Amino acid sequence: MIGRNPNYGDDPGRCIKRAHGTLEYRFSPGKLMEIVNIEVAGGHRNKGIGSSMVMEAFEIARKEGCVGVYGFCRPENTAARRFYVRLGFSFSPALLDFYGSREDAVVFHKLIARQQSPNS
Repeated sequence: MIGRNPNYGDDPGRCIKRAHGTLEYRFSPGKLMEIVNIEVAGGHRNKGIGSSMVMEAFEIARKEGCVGVYGFCRPENTAARRFYVRLGFSFSPALLDFYGSREDAVVFHKLIARQQSPNS
């Protein structure tokens, strides 16, 4: 379970699970999905598992009426940053002391295209 945040009400978070990976997410105010954590087992990275979980998260977010997906990572986590850039995310400037103990974070974010209705 994802730690509770008073800004999210009673949303305990949800998971997308694969044999060798997990993506945790929750919905935040303003029709946004937050990717809280994504993990893929070491020997199974760079095989599309993480990407497929993020793509599934996009579909879930669309169905829930979200307009975007976002999350946080440490600025020095170059592997995570490359991963999110490959999936079309943008980054915002660092949030100073986000994690405490003088550890900063950057925000990755992507707007979700709305599904077109058949009559559009």
